Amino acid sequence: MISTGCTMEHSFKFPHREEDVSTVLITYKCEDKIIIDKTLKDCLFKEGRIYVSVTQEEALEFPDNTLVKIQIRSTLKNGATIKSDVINEYSDELLDRRVI
Repeated sequence: MISTGCTMEHSFKFPHREEDVSTVLITYKCEDKIIIDKTLKDCLFKEGRIYVSVTQEEALEFPDNTLVKIQIRSTLKNGATIKSDVINEYSDELLDRRVI
């Protein structure tokens, strides 16, 4: 579940160590529009997972009750490029869209 209007930390299983990675792009897409792109500088690697935070302001961009597609793409230092399967999540409803 994507908590619309809330700060969130997402973690994803990731098979490579940070020192082996050149680039990371984590894309959140909704209704054929890219809402958020997170890059390597936004990521924390720990114990076979990659962690990324979503701010309240970013999460306010998700429409209510809508499919959110998430995908990770990466380039490794050996030149290989990889991608995850598309992850399907749904945003929930938010009554007040002001930043608090």
